[in-house]
Amino acid sequence: HENINRRRSFRSNRNRPTSPDNVTSSVEQSKRVVNFRASIFREELVSQPVENGLSSTDIRASPRLIGYLYQLLACIVLSITVIKFDQNSQNETLFSLGWDYILASSDARIYQSIKGPVYYWKMIGSAIVGAVGGGISLLVVLAHIDTVFLPKLWYKVFRDGSKYECNLLRFLLLFYTAALHVSTSSLSVGQIEANVFFTSWIAFATSVMNMGVWRVSAGHESMAEKISEHHRATTYNWVWSTFFVLTFAASATDIFFNRSEVTISHKGVVLSLTDSDWYNVLGFCWFFVFVGIVALLFNRFLHKSCELRVFGGSRVILGWRQSEGIIIFFMVGVFFWIVYDYTGVDAVLNGLPNAYFSVWGCFFNSIFLLGTWLRENKNIEYIVAHDSSRSNRIYDA
Repeated sequence: HENINRRRSFRSNRNRPTSPDNVTSSVEQSKRVVNFRASIFREELVSQPVENGLSSTDIRASPRLIGYLYQLLACIVLSITVIKFDQNSQNETLFSLGWDYILASSDARIYQSIKGPVYYWKMIGSAIVGAVGGGISLLVVLAHIDTVFLPKLWYKVFRDGSKYECNLLRFLLLFYTAALHVSTSSLSVGQIEANVFFTSWIAFATSVMNMGVWRVSAGHESMAEKISEHHRATTYNWVWSTFFVLTFAASATDIFFNRSEVTISHKGVVLSLTDSDWYNVLGFCWFFVFVGIVALLFNRFLHKSCELRVFGGSRVILGWRQSEGIIIFFMVGVFFWIVYDYTGVDAVLNGLPNAYFSVWGCFFNSIFLLGTWLRENKNIEYIVAHDSSRSNRIYDA
């Protein structure tokens, strides 16, 4: 009898109509249970109190020391490459030319190397970057391991949360940002020598990472944590997309200012672009920078969407989430076309390292951005149906 009563109770509950509140609660419960990562490279950060580790009492265990070591090695490789580049090209020492000869005429500004023309000031500037950056990194590393001469002074300067080290890291960040232009732009050594190109970017990346590590060690929230914990998952990918698009636009602008000295060819044909053609190219590049900045602002401040009724009772949802998806699909198509047509054999972007790598970065991050948007908006129909009952027809996106 107990089994029969249980079966009847089960059948009555199964045939009983479900109220909208029960449906909503069950959907919300399933939404809470199912969890999808917002991005392939985006990790879930667990908020924990910052604990002072060994580096608070012994700067030899500072988490920023590895960054200084990377900068030291990068600057050593950069300096050696520049010196060998000069010796193999003109069989002269790097500083035997003299500034009087360099500034004597317009023709002397161009260094005719074996692999191609290079600006004199950029070649000497790359050597200075390697010497100055390597010297600073070497002194910082020696200060971290010094336990004999001035250990108290070094502890005060390089302990966690030190304002002195913060100012040093800011200077290094600005220094290596300027070094990117000197060593990787048009008619620079980095455009010809891959070692100079990659070591310049490694030094810049480690300076950015060291700045973030310092903020965490000082008890502040890093920018990576702020971005990863943003209420919109696509913000993470928009930051990376904007960075690569900005690099691509800056590279195109640099070529524009040096267009009289740079020969640009595409598929075996030398391009002679007029100023009007250059303005169109620059407008195209900087347009996507504008799109990235606007997307970040909309993700930050625009949280509402509105619902409109059209003929036939259909609903049209107007909001940033919907527009964002259209823009992302457009970006994937555009950057796929650029990669396909302008980065192949004898293509215009094949011999320009900054433009080449940045446009590939734009393409990959547009794909990651699309995947993040699709995962974040997998329940977009549920959100619309749940919030459409509001009388003002405006709901949280």
